[in-house]
Amino acid sequence: MLKIKHLPLIGLFLLSLPLTALADLRTFVHDEAAKLTVPFSDIGSAHPNYSAIAILHQDEVIKGYPDGTFQPDRGVNRAEMMKMLVLSYISNPPGALDTIISGNEIVPLDPALLNDPKYANCFSDVKDEWFAPYVCYAKEQGWIEGYPDGSYKPAQNVNRVEAIKMTLNTLILDSEWPSPTEAEKAFPMPADADMNQWYAPYLHFGIAKELLDGNHVTIDNDNKYYYGPAENMSRKEVAETIFRTSLYMLERSYYAELFATMQCFRKEHTDLGDEGAYQAWLEELDRLNAASTNGLTVTQEEIDELYLHYGEDDVVTQAVHVYANDICEGVEY
Repeated sequence: MLKIKHLPLIGLFLLSLPLTALADLRTFVHDEAAKLTVPFSDIGSAHPNYSAIAILHQDEVIKGYPDGTFQPDRGVNRAEMMKMLVLSYISNPPGALDTIISGNEIVPLDPALLNDPKYANCFSDVKDEWFAPYVCYAKEQGWIEGYPDGSYKPAQNVNRVEAIKMTLNTLILDSEWPSPTEAEKAFPMPADADMNQWYAPYLHFGIAKELLDGNHVTIDNDNKYYYGPAENMSRKEVAETIFRTSLYMLERSYYAELFATMQCFRKEHTDLGDEGAYQAWLEELDRLNAASTNGLTVTQEEIDELYLHYGEDDVVTQAVHVYANDICEGVEY
């Protein structure tokens, strides 16, 4: 199994699981998050964003205020946004799919790199303030560009589509970015979104992959829904989007490995025929499920659903082919 680091809280445990135990990964992560406690007086276990806030707090990506609150509905400015994203990037370096396809290893990052004095004075309004290292590191990586006048406007709140773009630019490598696919374009878009604007591919991807918090969404009598793309994004929404994006990228890499093992099983048991080999593989899953001590199992229905869902992702499909060639025993996939 690839030695990749995602979501540090659960990463090491996930790496110890058989691939067949990961079909219900999202449920597992939420169950693990429910075991955590957060020190915020305004975030209870029933809060709809509890999993995201608990895990990102555990990973030291987000913090509360001196009065012990998190203030989930408060807006996020551009300086705060980049701090959260850079810390998330350092905690969970992206590139698992790229590792499978190209062999490029994911290099763990030391947060101390932000102490380098070069991460300052990168915009006309970003000098040596507390946010300068995060903003200047993001600029160096090409995640942000600033405004034509040379400013970054760190105190300006980010709206929802700006926040989505910043998140996806930071947490997904260009080589792992398959959007917008035709399947994504088929998803209903918000009635208040102009899909001819710059944010269209980011919104397509975010909605299709269920990366966005929808608790504020409203629906009218014609069943049209409104997302508020130009409205300020709140702290709870930012936490949810970062959390879901990291989890989605983790899913893609692990399921690429899962599908690769399935393809290998078919290739290694050609004497059984394609369908026979598939059924034999499912029987092997049943044996592994029966031996599982962590309560995670996978069903044929889940595998079929996942295969259809991720089969539309060209990057995952490519990773499946490459990884299958690496792990099939004496069989070229």
